[in-house]
Amino acid sequence: MAVTNYFTANGEIIGEETGGTQTDYLTDALGSVTATVDQNAAVVNTYRYKPYGAQLAKTGAGADPSFRWIGARGYRQTGKEFSEAYVRARHYGTPTGVWTTKDRGRDRRIAPYSYVRGRVVTYVDKSGLDVIFPDDSCGDQLKDIGKCCQGINELFPNGKLPDKSVVDIGECLKEKGFPVDKSFVRSALEFMKRMCSKEGGPKSSVCVICLQGVTLPPGCDDPCRGGRAGAAAIYPVSPLSEFYIRSPFPESYGCVIKTGDPGNPCAPLHDPTECACTILFCTTAYTSVQLCQILIHELIHCGGIGGPPGHNEAKEQKDLISALACCICEAIYGKGDSGCYNCGYWPPVGP
Repeated sequence: MAVTNYFTANGEIIGEETGGTQTDYLTDALGSVTATVDQNAAVVNTYRYKPYGAQLAKTGAGADPSFRWIGARGYRQTGKEFSEAYVRARHYGTPTGVWTTKDRGRDRRIAPYSYVRGRVVTYVDKSGLDVIFPDDSCGDQLKDIGKCCQGINELFPNGKLPDKSVVDIGECLKEKGFPVDKSFVRSALEFMKRMCSKEGGPKSSVCVICLQGVTLPPGCDDPCRGGRAGAAAIYPVSPLSEFYIRSPFPESYGCVIKTGDPGNPCAPLHDPTECACTILFCTTAYTSVQLCQILIHELIHCGGIGGPPGHNEAKEQKDLISALACCICEAIYGKGDSGCYNCGYWPPVGP
């Protein structure tokens, strides 16, 4: 039996070779093979698919590759009825549009058999466990979140936080009316690094859920609607124990969150076996720098720091949490025209 070797580029399958015969794939934005091409650049077969993956049409008499619908991303056709595609962790049925087994990953809190939350023309799931967004604005912004975490980690050259960075952020906070102890600044930065880098395992990291296309549990307040000023909402529904930010500051600056409300209707979105904290994230028109500042803001909440009265109602928040988010944003991107939002003029505040 001839052995088939596959060619990949940037983690995607782009062609195959069987018995010395090479076949290249032409693909669409999702990664579905729309045509196969021989060594002479002649089209052999073409393919069209229904939204949930069933084959709609084919031209050509050549052999079909095993990887067709979203094949470039690893979806392999099995030839078996009602489990037509295998995606690394489980099987998927194209006639039914659902997985054949429950999701062992994060989506089990929303719909354990659902395929990409019903957004079949834009989303894919190349692991069989996690939805990703290949050509979608939410996906681009999730990449920006990753860049923000990278920026936080870069504040720790050689894995250590320089005293100068702590002093500079402390001075920035003092200028904005919040003369906090250096231990608070250091604790906040070390907490964010841990949450971003997954040091200590998944239970000590932050989970981000993109709400585009997600049906929220009944009663869960959607942070994407209702005129919210921010682009994310935080629901820490379990204690963070040793991962708290130490908070030696006056009560007028804010409050300490010891645990979220387990009766919160959004609580089913948080899985304490995987995440120390969960952020619900909206698709917005924010720049990547502003998005990083928002992420930092929500990570401060993850660390157990709540805002003072009116924090969620203020159109232009000028409290400790917003000040710290500004100062860390400027530490990452620089002051002035770096793009950090609303960090320039700061009226006198504080006790």
